Order: sequence, then C-alpha cells, then structure tokens
Amino acid sequence: LGGWPPGGGVRRGGIVYTDAGDVEVSSAGGDIELGAAGLTAWLNGDAQPDRVRATGLIVLDATAGMLLQHDGRIRGARELWTRSAHGQHLAGDNAAGAWHAVNTADGDIVFYNTADTLRILGVTQNAGAVEVRQTGAAQVTGAVTTAAGDIALYVTGALTTHAVVAAGGAGGLTMTAGGDMVIGDEAGTVFGAVRLDAGGFLDVHSLVFSDSGRIDMRAGRDVVFFGAAQTGDAVTVDAGGSIINASYADNAVLTGRAVDLTAGADIGQPDRFVVVSARDVLNARAGGGVWVRGLGDVYSGHLESAAGDVTLYALEGAFRADRVAAPAGTVTVVSAGPVAVQELAAVQANFTVRSQGRPVQVTEAALVRGLTVEADVVRFSSIDHAAGGQEPLRVTVTGRHEGLADEVYMFGRSSVGVVFDRLDADFADITFITDDLAFLDVLLGSTAYLRNAHHLAVADNVERRLMDAHLQVHPRDERFYVIFAANRTILSNALDVNYDDDYIVNEFDTENSFVRSTFKYPHVVVLGEVQDAASVVRLLAPVFAGVVFDENMRLQLLEMDGTPLNTEAPEPTETTSAGEPEAERQADANERLDGNA
Repeated sequence: LGGWPPGGGVRRGGIVYTDAGDVEVSSAGGDIELGAAGLTAWLNGDAQPDRVRATGLIVLDATAGMLLQHDGRIRGARELWTRSAHGQHLAGDNAAGAWHAVNTADGDIVFYNTADTLRILGVTQNAGAVEVRQTGAAQVTGAVTTAAGDIALYVTGALTTHAVVAAGGAGGLTMTAGGDMVIGDEAGTVFGAVRLDAGGFLDVHSLVFSDSGRIDMRAGRDVVFFGAAQTGDAVTVDAGGSIINASYADNAVLTGRAVDLTAGADIGQPDRFVVVSARDVLNARAGGGVWVRGLGDVYSGHLESAAGDVTLYALEGAFRADRVAAPAGTVTVVSAGPVAVQELAAVQANFTVRSQGRPVQVTEAALVRGLTVEADVVRFSSIDHAAGGQEPLRVTVTGRHEGLADEVYMFGRSSVGVVFDRLDADFADITFITDDLAFLDVLLGSTAYLRNAHHLAVADNVERRLMDAHLQVHPRDERFYVIFAANRTILSNALDVNYDDDYIVNEFDTENSFVRSTFKYPHVVVLGEVQDAASVVRLLAPVFAGVVFDENMRLQLLEMDGTPLNTEAPEPTETTSAGEPEAERQADANERLDGNA
C-alpha cells in the first residue's frame, strides 16, 4: 500500500495509546469498534476508553470493518490514517487535521470531521462509496478514487481540489461547499452524475468529465471556467453572479447533449464568449448580458437577457431558436448557416449570415429602435414596432459583404413610422402598416414592391411593363429613394412611371412621369422636381426628424388625395379603357421606358 503507515508509531497486535505522540490501533483478524461501550479490539477482547486522543499520528488498521459512532471519536490528531477491508464508518465527533483512507474489499468509507481545515491526503476505495462531511474548510491534496462507487464531499467552508477526484463504475461525484470551491488542475473522470455546489465562487481549472451522467454546477457568486466540462448527458450551470470563460486558450468548452446556462449577472463577456457544444439544445438566461459561441449547428429553446444584450455566434453551422429576447438591449446573431427564430424581442436586432444563399427567417419580432440584416435571403413574417418613444424604426438590409440580397420579404406594423436607411436587394416585397414609411437609400437588381398603409410603389428593372401600383419607378442601376409621408405624399428621385388605363404624360426636364388618374384619385397634383431640399425637410420634419437630404438631391413629388385600400401584391394590367389596343398601349409604354433606360 505504498508506505503504509507513514511511520512514527509503535505497532503490535493489540492497542497502543500514546498520550503525547502517536496512536496505533491494529486488529490483525477482526473489526475495530469505538462507541458507547468503548474501544474494542475483538482480537484480544480488551475494553478501552471510547476516545482516542493524540497530537501526532493516529492509525486505525482493521482487516475487517471499522466503526466509530455515538461517543466514539478521534481527537487532536495531526493526521489520521485508516485502513480496512470491509468498510469504515467514522461518524463520531472527530477532529483531525489530515486524513488518509484505504478500503481494500467492500463496504463504504464514511468520515465526519471538524477542523479549521481538513487536508484529504488520499482515499482509495475498492467497491463502495466515499462520503466525507467536514465542518470547516477542506483541501484535497491526494487522489480520491473509487473502483465502483459514489464520491461525496460536503464542506461547510471552502473546498479546493489539487488532485484527481474520480469515481469508477456507475459512480457519481457530489461536492458542496458553503464557501468558495476551486477545482484544481488535475483532471477527474466520473462515469455517473457530477454535482458541484458552492456558496461562493466556483472556479473550474481542469476538465470535469462524466461518461454518461449529468453535470450540474451551481454557485452563489461567479462560475469561472479555466477548463472544460464534458458529458454525454446534460450540462447545467447556475450562477448567482456571472458565468465567465477565463481560458485564454479558448479550451473551456461546455459539451453535452443539452447545455443550460443561468446567471444573475452576465453569461460570458464581450471579448470572451462562453463556448458551448450542445448536441440537442442550448439554453441561456441572464440578468445581464449573454455572449455565447456555439460549436457546430446550434438549436436554442431560449436565449434571454433581462437587462443586457444577447450575442450568439454560430460560426460553424446553422442557428435555430424558439425565443431570443433582450427587451432592454441588442440581439446580435452571427451564423455560418441559415438562421431561423420563432420569437424575437429587442431594442435593436442585428443578423449576419456568412454563407451564400442562406436565409434569416424570423416569425415574430418585437423591436423598439432598429434592425440590421446582412444575408442573401431575408424573411420577417411579422414585425411589431413597439416604440418606447416617438422615433421611427430604423432598418438596414443588405446581402453578404454588403452586396445585394437575393430576396427580402418583410411585413410589419408601426404607429410611429419606419425608415429604411439602406436597402440593397435583387428582389424585395416589403409591407408596413404605418402612415410614414421611407426608403432613403435603395439599390435594386430586379423588382421591389414597397407598401405602407395607403399606397403601393413598384420599382422595376426587369418586367419593363406597366403594373397596377400607385407609383411605379424605373431606377435602373442607380441608387434612389421612395418616401411615403403621413399626409399621403409620395416622394422619389427615380424615374417615375405611375400609370392607369388612362394616363397622362408630363415632361420634367429629361425624365417622364406617368401619373395615375382614376376615379379613386380624382385630384392628382404633380409638382415636378423640388430643388429646395429645405422644403422637403420641413414637410417630413414632424415624422422623420432624423432624415437629412443633401441640398443637391433632386426630388419628384406626387400628392394624391383619397384613401387607397389595396395593399396586396400587384397584378399586371391587361386591359385599357382608353380604347387603345392593349398590345399597342403596352408597346408605347415600353418604348418610353426604353428611351429613358
């Protein structure tokens, strides 16, 4: 047994009591019992006092079992060494500064102790459990192992491990500390469940590994990872403070079938994300911010921050979530693959998809300030602009690397207004039920349908035919803007083609404008180009306080009286009431478009 015992005592086949030195109780063929009836070595049948006290080393060596109960106790020992074949139950009021135990056959090892600090020098258990209850602090300085059994360390003070703590077979590991807990640099392997519970800080410096059981970690203050936690089951981390990745090598990965993170403060930091590899689901909920990087594809039931931001990086795969919420902050998602979110709530939301042709899809979004999307395909089924003030929702949509998005679909509502600061898309179909809707900087590839609560504008570079719209523009490859104002005014600096079965043509400098004139709009006033940008700013100031126009910007303004109701997708106009054959009318219109292309 490697130097058992460590020396200093007198050994013989009975009982030796040394008041000021060492004590050895040795039973060569039976049990050792210390209890209400006294200390008995059944080998000799001698009765002894029920307390063993020494200032040096106490050794209990039994070839069978060992029992200390009731008034039985070990007191004042600098070190206590115990060895048995069939278990040790030292549950008396013991007081030892250090303890070492070996059990060679079956039976559990149980040790109760009270000391300022207990040093656990090592525990070797063959076929049973290990349970230590220490009143005070504890330090594990030697390996604590079982061949097949649980390990449980309960400490009322601080607990620090400097050696391997490993449970074999189907054994699990439980360590609880009333104060701080530090899992040192030595790695441990557990084949069952792992539970680490600290009243203060929990610092994990090495790998916490479970072959098939759960890993549950809880701390009253911060949980700090210098090492990793890995299991085939679930990983749960619950911190009263923050969950922190302190590994500069970025190897503190939480790996499991499911990973659930809860923190009273932050999860991760802006410059140091918590790294997670979750095969099935990743959940995170924090009182502060959330900064998480997922390995591979990431699915989340919820990512939520009560008072901060939520940032999720899925740089190796796709990202799916049932709910992502930062009602007081910003949601940022960066993904290599497609993004799909059922429910989104944030002041500001930012999405970036780095793979070609991959979409961002959001079913329901509640936003306060803004939305920025960089992806080739963008689909928002319902956006509720839950304005906290009187500012419009600000939106920017581009494709990857600020190129053209392939497709952009959006539907939303706002009582204040919506401003697209930038829209770069090959195709766009955007509807917002609001009076004030502005597209300030648009670059279009083919076609865009843009609607507010009252009007539809079509921007078309491909069909090159008249469409059923309140305003049709032909932007070509130039940037342009279209603004729907609250007073039912539409402004655009693109080539305007606004038409109906009966239409009139007005020459504005070198550009043509086809102005719709139907019974729905009996009063159509064409003001032509507006060179005075100040007048436009005054017109829009009550709604778009942040809109600034360059003084050289050329505007064409159409004022329309009436209340158009149709906001459905337009269908091509196939007939004419002007008596002109449809083919000729269409050819004339296309000729005019070609002449201005």
